[in-house]
Order: sequence, then structure tokens, then C-alpha cells
Amino acid sequence: MLVCIAVTGNLSTQDKVASRAFYTELGGASVLYSVNIDGRFKSAQHLGFGYRVGLGYVRTRRGNGWNGNVIVPFGFNYLLGKSDSPHIFEISSGGSFGYNSAYGRSDNCPGCEMFGYIGFAYRKQPLDGGVMWKAGITTIIIEHIVIPLYPSFSFGYAF
Repeated sequence: MLVCIAVTGNLSTQDKVASRAFYTELGGASVLYSVNIDGRFKSAQHLGFGYRVGLGYVRTRRGNGWNGNVIVPFGFNYLLGKSDSPHIFEISSGGSFGYNSAYGRSDNCPGCEMFGYIGFAYRKQPLDGGVMWKAGITTIIIEHIVIPLYPSFSFGYAF
């Protein structure tokens, strides 16, 4: 009876897949750094379509002083790979909303800014959860300026 319970417990833990991740990112869609949550639309899968949303902060120099910029990267991603492998290729696209505190608040939100991004990354994520990381390149599009091959590195935990 103990053997049956042990085998059943092992089978149920093997079915669990890490479909979400919490990580910090340097570079990429947040320009400097951010903390992010990422997940799949189908929670029983670790590959396929998903989302990403984060929160970052960047200090920029304006005139004689420094200003704080809150950055909120958000978007969609698609994870490609073998269903039984932790090695994943990630394609992502979305936008980042920025707010510069130096401009103050108004109805038109002159301190607000949006920019787009497209990213590609290698992602190593254990199938059943644990420490994950990814490294890639991101193209950032701000108004008429394109910044190609901007590096990114992420480190976090998949669950």
C-alpha cells in the first residue's frame, strides 16, 4: 500500500509544470531594470502564448538635476521548445509605459511616454519550477528612433 501511495505521489508531481515566473530583468523592455511576472495563458503548459507585466525605475538627467522615471513593461510572448526540455526560445513583443516625475501631473500627461519593443531570448526554465534565467536581445522603438540589439538578462524563479 505504501508503494502505491509513493508511486501515485510521484506521478502527480511529474504532471505539474511551471507555467509562471517571477524575475528581475536588466536591460530589455524596461531600459535599465525591472521586476516582472510572466505566465502562460494555458496554465497546464510551460510553452506557448503568454503575457508579461513588470515595474521598473530609471533615473535620468534633465538640466542640472536628476528625474525619476517609472517604467511599466507589458506585452505578449511565445515560448518555443520541446515539451520535455528546460531549454526554451522566447519571442516577445509589447510596449512600455513611462512616467517622468519632473513634468508633474496634468490632463494631457506630458510626463507620460510609450515605446514599443520586440525581443528574442534563450530561456532556461526547469519544467517543474525552480531557478530560471534568460538572456537575449531587444529592439526598442521610441517615436522615430530604433535601438536594435539592446541586451537583456533576467534571473528569477519559475512556479
